[in-house]
Amino acid sequence: MAYCTKCGNPIAEGVHAFCGSCGNPTLDSSSPAQDLPPHQQTTSQQAASQPGIGTPEPALSKKARAKKWVNGYSVTGAAVAAAAIIPGATSLALLTLETTMVLHIGRIYRGEQFSKEDAIAVVGAAGFMGTVGLGAKVAMEGLTFFPVIGWAIKGGIAGSVIKTLGELIIKYFESIERS
Repeated sequence: MAYCTKCGNPIAEGVHAFCGSCGNPTLDSSSPAQDLPPHQQTTSQQAASQPGIGTPEPALSKKARAKKWVNGYSVTGAAVAAAAIIPGATSLALLTLETTMVLHIGRIYRGEQFSKEDAIAVVGAAGFMGTVGLGAKVAMEGLTFFPVIGWAIKGGIAGSVIKTLGELIIKYFESIERS
């Protein structure tokens, strides 16, 4: 396995001329792919002074990578919801955030060809945006009218809803992979 010299993501050697994550050229002689991600490369002096340094860590599974995205989006969504004090702004911002999260998870499981339209279809197939998603968004918009405490509560609701959506989407893709 080779890794992109710019972002450290794994790449298949000889398959792509550019990294699928950051767009860095990978087959160009001026920036060849490396056997270890940049953050794992050490000098021989560093490796000698720190046991275990320089040995590659096992690659994260798709599920573990997707969970990292979900956790990040949950925190971001909570912050966005708490900061959105204009009625209606919360729902629009969170819808965009949720769709982007599903897009990233979809690309982990299905590759770069997974599109925004595919993400919207997956959210619908997961059946999450129905009553639960709508109910949570209505509650959050109502909490906008209760300064400070309401804003804090809606941040917690948003983070929980996004985390739940992300976990459902991961289960959805995991079930497809097992089939």
